[in-house]
Amino acid sequence: MLQPDVVWPAASTFGNILSRAGLTSPRKKRKRTTPCSEPFSQVTGPNQLWCMDFKGYFATGDGKRCDPFTITDAHSRYLIRCQIVSRMDLSQVRAICEAAMREYGVPARIRTDNVHRLQARGYWGCPSSRSAG
Repeated sequence: MLQPDVVWPAASTFGNILSRAGLTSPRKKRKRTTPCSEPFSQVTGPNQLWCMDFKGYFATGDGKRCDPFTITDAHSRYLIRCQIVSRMDLSQVRAICEAAMREYGVPARIRTDNVHRLQARGYWGCPSSRSAG
Protein backbone atom coordinates (compact mmCIF):
# COMPACT_ATOMS: atom_id res chain seq x y z
CA MET A 1 0.00 0.00 0.00
CA LEU A 2 1.16 3.47 -0.74
CA GLN A 3 -0.77 4.97 2.20
CA PRO A 4 -0.43 2.58 5.15
CA ASP A 5 -2.19 4.98 7.55
CA VAL A 6 -5.45 4.99 5.56
CA VAL A 7 -8.10 2.45 6.59
CA TRP A 8 -9.55 1.24 3.30
CA PRO A 9 -13.04 -0.29 2.97
CA ALA A 10 -13.31 -4.05 2.55
CA ALA A 11 -13.03 -5.53 -0.94
CA SER A 12 -16.70 -6.55 -0.73
CA THR A 13 -17.66 -2.90 -0.24
CA PHE A 14 -15.86 -1.96 -3.45
CA GLY A 15 -17.59 -4.87 -5.17
CA ASN A 16 -21.01 -3.69 -3.97
CA ILE A 17 -20.35 -0.14 -5.19
CA LEU A 18 -19.22 -1.36 -8.63
CA SER A 19 -22.19 -3.71 -8.85
CA ARG A 20 -24.73 -0.97 -8.00
CA ALA A 21 -23.15 1.21 -10.68
CA GLY A 22 -23.64 -1.58 -13.23
CA LEU A 23 -19.90 -2.01 -13.79
CA THR A 24 -19.80 -5.74 -13.05
CA SER A 25 -21.67 -8.75 -14.35
CA PRO A 26 -22.86 -11.51 -12.01
CA ARG A 27 -21.26 -14.93 -12.23
CA LYS A 28 -23.28 -17.61 -13.93
CA LYS A 29 -24.61 -20.23 -11.55
CA ARG A 30 -23.16 -23.68 -12.10
CA LYS A 31 -25.49 -26.54 -12.77
CA ARG A 32 -25.57 -29.00 -9.93
CA THR A 33 -25.69 -32.65 -10.89
CA THR A 34 -26.76 -35.47 -8.65
CA PRO A 35 -23.81 -37.73 -7.81
CA CYS A 36 -24.04 -41.12 -9.49
CA SER A 37 -23.16 -44.01 -7.21
CA GLU A 38 -24.23 -46.79 -9.56
CA PRO A 39 -20.76 -47.66 -10.93
CA PHE A 40 -19.49 -47.99 -7.36
CA SER A 41 -22.44 -49.89 -5.88
CA GLN A 42 -20.97 -53.28 -6.80
CA VAL A 43 -17.53 -52.48 -5.41
CA THR A 44 -17.16 -54.31 -2.12
CA GLY A 45 -13.39 -54.41 -1.70
CA PRO A 46 -10.11 -52.81 -2.68
CA ASN A 47 -8.62 -53.40 -6.13
CA GLN A 48 -11.98 -54.33 -7.64
CA LEU A 49 -12.20 -51.03 -9.51
CA TRP A 50 -9.67 -48.30 -10.20
CA CYS A 51 -10.77 -44.92 -11.51
CA MET A 52 -8.36 -43.12 -13.84
CA ASP A 53 -8.72 -39.55 -15.01
CA PHE A 54 -6.92 -36.52 -16.38
CA LYS A 55 -8.00 -33.71 -14.05
CA GLY A 56 -7.70 -30.94 -16.62
CA TYR A 57 -4.68 -28.78 -17.20
CA PHE A 58 -3.77 -25.53 -15.50
CA ALA A 59 -0.90 -23.09 -15.83
CA THR A 60 1.79 -23.14 -13.16
CA GLY A 61 3.31 -19.99 -11.68
CA ASP A 62 5.94 -19.91 -14.42
CA GLY A 63 3.28 -20.25 -17.14
CA LYS A 64 3.97 -23.90 -18.00
CA ARG A 65 1.13 -26.31 -18.67
CA CYS A 66 0.44 -28.90 -15.96
CA ASP A 67 -1.62 -32.03 -16.78
CA PRO A 68 -2.33 -34.13 -13.64
CA PHE A 69 -3.28 -37.80 -14.12
CA THR A 70 -4.86 -39.64 -11.18
CA ILE A 71 -5.59 -43.23 -10.23
CA THR A 72 -8.00 -43.87 -7.34
CA ASP A 73 -9.27 -47.09 -5.75
CA ALA A 74 -13.08 -46.91 -5.93
CA HIS A 75 -13.68 -48.86 -2.70
CA SER A 76 -11.39 -46.97 -0.33
CA ARG A 77 -11.15 -43.75 -2.41
CA TYR A 78 -7.40 -44.06 -1.82
CA LEU A 79 -5.37 -41.91 -4.20
CA ILE A 80 -2.98 -44.42 -5.76
CA ARG A 81 -1.31 -41.92 -8.09
CA CYS A 82 -1.48 -38.22 -8.85
CA GLN A 83 1.22 -37.51 -11.36
CA ILE A 84 1.97 -34.76 -13.83
CA VAL A 85 2.49 -35.83 -17.43
CA SER A 86 4.24 -33.73 -20.05
CA ARG A 87 1.87 -35.03 -22.74
CA MET A 88 -1.42 -36.91 -22.49
CA ASP A 89 -0.33 -39.98 -24.41
CA LEU A 90 -0.38 -43.73 -23.97
CA SER A 91 3.34 -44.16 -23.27
CA GLN A 92 3.36 -41.83 -20.26
CA VAL A 93 0.08 -43.13 -18.85
CA ARG A 94 1.23 -46.72 -19.39
CA ALA A 95 4.39 -46.12 -17.35
CA ILE A 96 2.38 -44.59 -14.48
CA CYS A 97 -0.16 -47.44 -14.54
CA GLU A 98 2.46 -50.17 -14.72
CA ALA A 99 4.24 -48.70 -11.69
CA ALA A 100 0.95 -48.53 -9.78
CA MET A 101 0.08 -52.12 -10.71
CA ARG A 102 3.50 -53.35 -9.61
CA GLU A 103 2.97 -51.65 -6.26
CA TYR A 104 -0.72 -52.45 -5.63
CA GLY A 105 -1.56 -55.33 -7.98
CA VAL A 106 -3.75 -55.41 -11.07
CA PRO A 107 -7.34 -54.27 -10.48
CA ALA A 108 -10.29 -56.38 -11.58
CA ARG A 109 -11.72 -53.44 -13.58
CA ILE A 110 -10.71 -49.93 -14.64
CA ARG A 111 -13.09 -46.99 -15.04
CA THR A 112 -12.18 -43.87 -17.00
CA ASP A 113 -14.01 -40.70 -17.91
CA ASN A 114 -11.94 -39.32 -20.76
CA VAL A 115 -9.18 -41.82 -21.44
CA HIS A 116 -11.18 -43.81 -23.99
CA ARG A 117 -8.19 -44.44 -26.23
CA LEU A 118 -6.57 -46.48 -23.48
CA GLN A 119 -9.61 -48.73 -23.19
CA ALA A 120 -9.92 -49.11 -26.95
CA ARG A 121 -6.39 -50.44 -27.21
CA GLY A 122 -7.17 -53.20 -24.71
CA TYR A 123 -3.91 -52.49 -22.93
CA TRP A 124 -4.99 -53.30 -19.40
CA GLY A 125 -5.79 -56.95 -19.74
CA CYS A 126 -8.82 -56.50 -17.52
CA PRO A 127 -12.40 -55.44 -18.27
CA SER A 128 -13.16 -51.74 -18.31
CA SER A 129 -16.16 -49.91 -16.90
CA ARG A 130 -16.65 -46.73 -18.90
CA SER A 131 -18.69 -44.11 -17.12
CA ALA A 132 -21.64 -42.34 -18.60
CA GLY A 133 -20.26 -38.88 -17.89
